[in-house]
Amino acid sequence: MSLDPRLALAWGLVLLFSMPSCAPEHQLTREQALDPQSCAGCHPRAVDEWEGSMHAYASNDPVFRALVAKGQEDTDGALGGLCVTCHAPLALQTGATEDGLNLADVDPALQGVTCAACHLAESVDGLNNNQITLANDSVMRGAWKNPKATPAHDSVYSPSLDRRTPEGSALCGSCHDVVLPNGLHIEQTYLEWSESVFASSPNQQLGCGQCHMRGRDGFGADVPGAPARQLHDHSMPGMDVALTDWPRREEQRAAVQRSLDVTLEARLDARAGPGGLLFDYTLENVGSGHGFPSGAAHNRRVWVEIEAYRDGELVYSNGVAGEGAVLDLDDPDVWVMRDIIYDADGQEVKHTWEATSMDKVQLQPGLTADPTDPAYVHSVTRSYLVPGDTPDLVLARTKMRPFGLDLMGPLVDDGYLDAAAAAAMPTFELASTVKEWRPESR
Repeated sequence: MSLDPRLALAWGLVLLFSMPSCAPEHQLTREQALDPQSCAGCHPRAVDEWEGSMHAYASNDPVFRALVAKGQEDTDGALGGLCVTCHAPLALQTGATEDGLNLADVDPALQGVTCAACHLAESVDGLNNNQITLANDSVMRGAWKNPKATPAHDSVYSPSLDRRTPEGSALCGSCHDVVLPNGLHIEQTYLEWSESVFASSPNQQLGCGQCHMRGRDGFGADVPGAPARQLHDHSMPGMDVALTDWPRREEQRAAVQRSLDVTLEARLDARAGPGGLLFDYTLENVGSGHGFPSGAAHNRRVWVEIEAYRDGELVYSNGVAGEGAVLDLDDPDVWVMRDIIYDADGQEVKHTWEATSMDKVQLQPGLTADPTDPAYVHSVTRSYLVPGDTPDLVLARTKMRPFGLDLMGPLVDDGYLDAAAAAAMPTFELASTVKEWRPESR
């Protein structure tokens, strides 16, 4: 994609006459290179986007800190650095923390997944648990094959930072897949993507960054003479959101909502059933390059709500949780999508450190572009019987919470989590899944 010459000229004039030089007259030291604020002078937009991202929030998240505290207590410290290896990699690697229990006292420059945690990546040595080797220098790796010399730091091209390459997805996958010490592959986002049509089809290849770091035209740095580039967004929306006061909090939620609104396709159909009408609600994962939900999917809650009305009166409902926890509903037929984890005795458990096995209840991504392949159809349908006379109106929708209220309540009760943070957990309604049926639509 080329930059409009008129835009390039306008930006060039702005840079030449109104932008002071921000680059230091010497190269950044190693310590400076680890601090995102060292990047902000020349790359203010990227840092501003990152500061509002869940990567920046990763070790500041009160739910994460609550889980670390509970996990270390429950395991008598055996949890070790498992969680912070991805949520605060530089804090762990520099020795600022060993187990995440002192994150409140760690230098902000080392909190979360920082600029250096990606742009100093020298190699990806494994596809789980942050098996990334960071270079012991201040050379910034990036996606541009012709980096411009700068007094602030040396720059080199790296396919691991190029969102158009398989190596770029592997860099993401190294933290977005997690394997427990007992061998359970408890988070599988990269694995799900690698088995999908988005990784395997030459005509439909889409890497992690091509969805989560959308491109735009701009300039590599806010300095005179900076060349026009194809940039990428560093806000990286997914499913999680900030629950406390945080930069760009509302923008991040809006970005998550926009992404969710085009992730699934839905259909609502009616047919005769025993003593009433059966309503078939079909969901298909069309917009996610991995399963849905994904990530720490044992913490996610995605569910379906169905309501039927006759003469304006509610005569049937299923999955309507309101402000409560969907798993607290006294209805075994509620369609909830999540990972269900079990201990060694086969009993369902709540937390990562308790798990030895799991069942995945999710919507698969597309696995093939060949319509003759049985795997081509990956939609899922559930049926709901509305007994009695034909209803006037049936409504169906899919909702999502990034973290289940049934998990947050005990964390609050046990003193690990502030009630205000729990109360801030949003419920997203996926716009593309909201469907209605009326008798005239038969």
